[in-house]
Amino acid sequence: MVGLSYSNPDVKKHVIKIDSTEFLVLACDGIWDCLKSQDVVSFICKNIAEHKDLKRACEDLMEQCISKTGKGIGTDNMTVIIVGFLYNKTETDWYKWMESRYGVIRPEYKDSLQLQTIVIKKLILMIMMKI
Repeated sequence: MVGLSYSNPDVKKHVIKIDSTEFLVLACDGIWDCLKSQDVVSFICKNIAEHKDLKRACEDLMEQCISKTGKGIGTDNMTVIIVGFLYNKTETDWYKWMESRYGVIRPEYKDSLQLQTIVIKKLILMIMMKI
């Protein structure tokens, strides 16, 4: 049969703890073959701490899994959905709650000169605000 696709999904049952499960990741093997479960969770938490929404976290996660050479892992199709459990919070409050749980991730700097430049600019701005 041409065009027919058959899939045998891995189905697992998990108990979700109320008020402690932040999100659920539904993804195909194109993601799970590239990254371990904890790596995916850490990646998403880092994106959220950097004030990126879940749509952007999905995009960044797929970008992370794309093979740069076109060989090996990262060449499979990819599907990922991240479901945030709001627990009666607004979306804004949920992001604040996540930030309070994981803190703000500091950006990585290319070199110490870049970091010094950013610090100096912030200091100048603070001084100008006081004048």
